[in-house]
Amino acid sequence: EAVFLKQEAKAKGIHHVHAHFSTNSAAVALLSRRLGGPSYSFTAHGPDEFDDPAANGLPLKVAHSLFVAAITDYARDVILTATSERDADKVHVVRCGIDLDEFDLTPPPENARIVCVGRLCSAKAQALLVEAVPPLVTNYPDLELVFIGDGEDRAKIEKRVADLGLENHVSLAGWGTGEDVRAAIQSARIVALPSFAEGLPIVLMESLAMGRAVVTTQINGIPELVDSECGWI
Repeated sequence: EAVFLKQEAKAKGIHHVHAHFSTNSAAVALLSRRLGGPSYSFTAHGPDEFDDPAANGLPLKVAHSLFVAAITDYARDVILTATSERDADKVHVVRCGIDLDEFDLTPPPENARIVCVGRLCSAKAQALLVEAVPPLVTNYPDLELVFIGDGEDRAKIEKRVADLGLENHVSLAGWGTGEDVRAAIQSARIVALPSFAEGLPIVLMESLAMGRAVVTTQINGIPELVDSECGWI
């Protein structure tokens, strides 16, 4: 792949390439550069790419790059720690964003609906929300928890919902289009993301853009996005 990239770049007059994620794509860009190919830069998103920075070759990839974009202060700190702060002047925080014109800012409805958007998997920890429902139902008998998404944990979550007798309070809507997701968030009072593995969650940005408070976890870049003025960590 690195040889092919070098050849294509030369044939098309490409002098610089930018890779997203510091893993395979950045490795190809690095190898191509070492073979005489174009200069490169990359964006580090996390979280998986930060699990083992040394095994990922992060110091080498940073050393040979022109610059590195980190999507959060947290990501930049991880990179600087992995590189012993060498080439710190190369590493810049470039945050992700959304087009606010695509989202309508509206007052939250007077309901007890919580929406959770994301792939159903252990890293996203949706099962924790199911466990949180029974004590809440006592004070909020109309409480609804709606999951938008699908994945390997669907059967596990469905079983737990049945075991706890929460069929009238928890529903799994499956995958939805961008329009479906926006409509679901608009219909909710709160958006919850109990995840254990995130970079800087776009769904939280979308929720805040629509005026919905969020409940989420204190991991990676999330505390840079959510504070007591717009939600709960």
